[in-house]
Amino acid sequence: MGKANYCIKCTVDKCRYHCNDESYCSLAKIVVGERRQSGNDECCTDCESFCHK
Repeated sequence: MGKANYCIKCTVDKCRYHCNDESYCSLAKIVVGERRQSGNDECCTDCESFCHK
């Protein structure tokens, strides 16, 4: 795990890139994608950079 990227807030502690002592991602950038074509609701998007610990 790298340093916290204070530009990417994250609370998903099951992700390999989550900074355990802080609620931030350690990646330099992430990919966000749509789960469905409608994409009109925030629950229709995912962090595609997620990697399970």
